[in-house]
Amino acid sequence: MRGPTCPVEKQYACGAQGTRVVGPRANEVVCFRLDDSLQVLVVAPTMTDLDAAGGGTSDYAKLPKGNLDITGRYFIWSSNARRASGSTPSSSRCPRASQRRAGALDETAPVVTLTAPPRGPTCTAPSPSR
Repeated sequence: MRGPTCPVEKQYACGAQGTRVVGPRANEVVCFRLDDSLQVLVVAPTMTDLDAAGGGTSDYAKLPKGNLDITGRYFIWSSNARRASGSTPSSSRCPRASQRRAGALDETAPVVTLTAPPRGPTCTAPSPSR
């Protein structure tokens, strides 16, 4: 359901941030319901390094910036991804169905492996089981 007739409990948004502080949901892409449930789902790491040379000269320029695609199934963002120069585009599938049902969020921590081979960082995660 989309548009002005879509109830708030079926709506959600996603965002990403970068910070030097280590804490809950720091440097991660998160999705959250727009109701009063306060439920948050971590979708992916942003791989942002505010102290890296790449991505610009200011912290704002280095922050990840992204949007949900028109279907609401993918969050696409760019980040300096700890590279020496430029910004790297990334995308992640957002488990929209689990965001819509109250109490249906998967609270199990995802298994994510980050590696930094000589050509740049990569991120691998197991495919969600259905």
